[in-house]
Amino acid sequence: MRIKLSSNLLLDIEFPMLGCDYFQFIWKSGCHASLKLEGYINRNTNLEKIVNSKVMILLSQEEKEQILFHGYVVNSDKIIVGKTERVILYVLSATYQLDCQAVSRSYQDVDKTYGEIVRLAVQREGGLVIRNKKTDRKITSPVIQYEETAWKFVKRLAYELGTCIFPDIETGEPNLWFGMRSGKRVSSFSETDYLAHICHHSSGEPAGISFRVVSNANYKIGDYMEYAGQEVIITEKEARYEKGELIFNYLLEDQVLRKADYSNYPAGLGLWGTVKEIKNESVSVALDIDQGEDSGSYFYPWYSDAGNVLYAVPEVGARVLLYFNSADGKDGTVIHCMNKELEGRERYYKSRSMDLKEGNYVNLFENDISISREEHNLRLSDSSVLLGTSKKLKITAERKIKLQALRIILSTPDELNICQE
Repeated sequence: MRIKLSSNLLLDIEFPMLGCDYFQFIWKSGCHASLKLEGYINRNTNLEKIVNSKVMILLSQEEKEQILFHGYVVNSDKIIVGKTERVILYVLSATYQLDCQAVSRSYQDVDKTYGEIVRLAVQREGGLVIRNKKTDRKITSPVIQYEETAWKFVKRLAYELGTCIFPDIETGEPNLWFGMRSGKRVSSFSETDYLAHICHHSSGEPAGISFRVVSNANYKIGDYMEYAGQEVIITEKEARYEKGELIFNYLLEDQVLRKADYSNYPAGLGLWGTVKEIKNESVSVALDIDQGEDSGSYFYPWYSDAGNVLYAVPEVGARVLLYFNSADGKDGTVIHCMNKELEGRERYYKSRSMDLKEGNYVNLFENDISISREEHNLRLSDSSVLLGTSKKLKITAERKIKLQALRIILSTPDELNICQE
């Protein structure tokens, strides 16, 4: 149903509402656009059915309807007033759907750009991305999405580039801008009433200037103008409807700078995977978090965690641990190779094992050492030496062979010949 709030302002909702006398919405970078709306409904209205229903605010200008806000109810409160109920609705832009489920995945194709990776991550959740190619660039190393929602992942990548993301508030779909929205040049505001704020770097050097301006004019984020002698761009928009009047509050900035935030991305992250390919002393890894999907082939350096100069590079098919030394998830190295037979067990570092091709192995255990090569195997312990083979066994020496013990046992299923030349 549609409710006419003023001569040119409309409210479009999916449930019966008697009237609306107040709303406020905020649209800015790095956050889902939010709307708080207050009005009246019948007392028999089931508020549980209101959740996830659509809410639209439209502005008629020059015989055209422009969507000011399009979102979905996520929560509500009510206050009983006489025979009616006063309801407060909390509404978010559809991008909140990108912020519901945390997933893990790697993007290892370094020929892709940040914007292309963002598009893949958002499309998986049913959304679309408009990217600003001026601020986009190729990744220099794999990008890891680890237990992050698509929204938080995209936001982190944007801040890593020093740019921003903005939710779409018109389509009602989980779409967003990666980088500043490309707006148009608009008429400047009046310079008689504004609040200026000078931004600084941590070093104290000026980084930019911003203005807060209140106006009746309706503009969008990304629109730009000359204001107070500065070329500025609109980076935040707030609209308030109260007592029949709609007022906008804008943030104007001469530049858009966002700092990278890795507070939720811990250093020391380790991910298990399987070696796909070997190149010199580097390996490409199919990570478990990709669940068999191809994410690209990036070669990580292999550094054995044994702390020994005598080491072997893991073979194709080996299980390895990819470790990240820094919080940004870029400085990755493969540091550990695990025996498949020991996977899932408690690791006991007094016992080491290395599997070789064709079933061969070297075991360095606490109580014994065992070596296998094809059908031959040797086991050395404190109390015994065991040698076994399924082929012929021949012991030769240039001089003497001496076996000395309290008891020597030689056995064979067929025959045993001992001779002396």
